[in-house]
Amino acid sequence: MRVYQRIKQEREKKKFSQTYLALELKLDQSQYSRRENGAIPFTVDELLKIAEILRVRPEKFFGIIDDECPVAKSDEGIVKIIGLYETCIKEKDERIALLTYQLNNKIVKK
Repeated sequence: MRVYQRIKQEREKKKFSQTYLALELKLDQSQYSRRENGAIPFTVDELLKIAEILRVRPEKFFGIIDDECPVAKSDEGIVKIIGLYETCIKEKDERIALLTYQLNNKIVKK
């Protein structure tokens, strides 16, 4: 599961609307929706703010901590853990690429 999917899942679990989170992030609802659908990546500041609003640790969005973490009791469990790990690595690489691009193009968020 990707970061934006985990955010959506957690938001829906806590019964918050996209509009509410958008207002808290100082975004239009449509801008928030594009982030939550994966069209635009969340910034680090946005991830931290969303975690604060939803009262979860930011690591949860990356699958590092999870209430239902699979236990490797079988080959299937090991495959699930490897899949989660590979997803986290891919998302980390995407985030690094975005931050590198922002740094190289002197795009600064205040």
